Amino acid sequence: MWAACAILACVALTASTVQGQRDAASELFRAGQAAFEAGDYGASARAFEEAYRAEPSSATAYNAALAWERASEPARAVDALERTLAGDVDVLEAAMRTDAEALLARLRPTIGYLVVDGPPGVSVDVSFHRTRVTPVRLALRPGRHLVRWRGADGRADERFVEIVRGAVRLDFGAVG
Repeated sequence: MWAACAILACVALTASTVQGQRDAASELFRAGQAAFEAGDYGASARAFEEAYRAEPSSATAYNAALAWERASEPARAVDALERTLAGDVDVLEAAMRTDAEALLARLRPTIGYLVVDGPPGVSVDVSFHRTRVTPVRLALRPGRHLVRWRGADGRADERFVEIVRGAVRLDFGAVG
């Protein structure tokens, strides 16, 4: 009997947590819409990104991409568009998908990528990308970036990398 009650309590707690995340995501999504309409594209993008973290959806990532593009942050827009089109959360409606693909095709030539190879478990921080795990491909604006990494063994290091349009490869087998 106690086990059944404990299971019901866990299910109820999980359901309330999920509902709380949905409510938070909805509120953040509305904040993103309001900021976009007010022309505060940076605030709009940040709100959409937070909404995406609370409850991932392709439409939310797409809205973040539009806001980042308007905020003159093409690498962040590309990152959000790539999440949008990955389709691993849900499927974007056809018209939005076509628009997202067109925007991505227009923005990709303006940015660079940092491709980081290495043993599994190496975490990488660079620019707005936080705690990404290797192997990873990160969209970045061209220019000099500080790349920090931490191995599974806890060893950490950093180096500056010059990002150009196209791709720069960093192999932790060579630098680790």
